[in-house]
Amino acid sequence: MNKHLQRGILNMALVFAMTCINCATVLRAQDASRETVSSEPTPEELALRQSVIDAGQQYLGAKYAYGKQSPVTMEFDCAGFLSYAFLKGASIKLPRSSKDIALVGTEVPPDQLRVGDVVYFDTDDRDGKKAVTHVAIYVEPNKLLHAVSRPSAKAGVQFTAFKEDRYWYSRVLGYRNLINK
Repeated sequence: MNKHLQRGILNMALVFAMTCINCATVLRAQDASRETVSSEPTPEELALRQSVIDAGQQYLGAKYAYGKQSPVTMEFDCAGFLSYAFLKGASIKLPRSSKDIALVGTEVPPDQLRVGDVVYFDTDDRDGKKAVTHVAIYVEPNKLLHAVSRPSAKAGVQFTAFKEDRYWYSRVLGYRNLINK
């Protein structure tokens, strides 16, 4: 066989071998990174989540007022309250409407809810169409923190039952993680 042809074949074999080695290294690195990714929140994420709850709790008892977001006059609607709690607690700026807040972050399956996730609802299902009309902060399996307009005698920022309260639980449309996007 011709020396030039042999050298060419040898070079091609060498390039092919080097390419295979590089591909195998990349694939092993990708597999390793998949194994080390944890679904558990970091201490920093847990602290941010709790900070959102803490910021919101400062306004327990504040009045419900549609279209308001005023810590000065202690008046909030649900979206204004969430926006304020997330801004003060985690420096996250949210849109001003419930339906827009429900588009931020990532969807969370119900079995993976964490403190500080957002629950969004359809509280006005008269027309049969599903639409986001309310948002709340998930505090624990049976507790929400939000500004509510019902019942009017107790309207305002408060903790309410969640899974045991048929009114809220039956109107859930979904859950969002805004802390760890």
